[in-house]
Amino acid sequence: DRVASASTDMSSDDAEMFEDGPEGGEQCAFFACALNAKTPFELPRMPGYVLLLKQAALAKPLKGSVRVTIVCDSNPELTLCSLGTANEQSALGVTLSVSNRAEMRLRGAPAAEVHVVGLWIQREDLATDEQMLRQLYEDEDSEDGEEDNDDDDEGTE
Repeated sequence: DRVASASTDMSSDDAEMFEDGPEGGEQCAFFACALNAKTPFELPRMPGYVLLLKQAALAKPLKGSVRVTIVCDSNPELTLCSLGTANEQSALGVTLSVSNRAEMRLRGAPAAEVHVVGLWIQREDLATDEQMLRQLYEDEDSEDGEEDNDDDDEGTE
């Protein structure tokens, strides 16, 4: 299927879907893939978008455990999470840009299958750290300003 394809570049069908942004001009789209221990999964890349990996979950109960790992660019293999009987799913927080070449692997039980989900988000829609902090503090200042006025009234009595 298109979702589980190991292609690093989007197919023509995928490219059509994302020509003006994800379906209907949306600025984000769902991503999913299935990992198995036999074959590494090369994460696809899409110009103008970043891929946010959000969650990994066992496809079916498993005796033992498996590790979801990632190799990105020339960096060493890193473990993203370990899954097993007591921990069937795990949150992920991985952001990959179009310049990253990344491959996910499943280490452990050979019969295991793990589903990984995430989002494609247009790069322009991601706020920088500075923008996020500015917005956070502006919102906090407007709320604090109201509270400070109340505090000032109490202090004058």
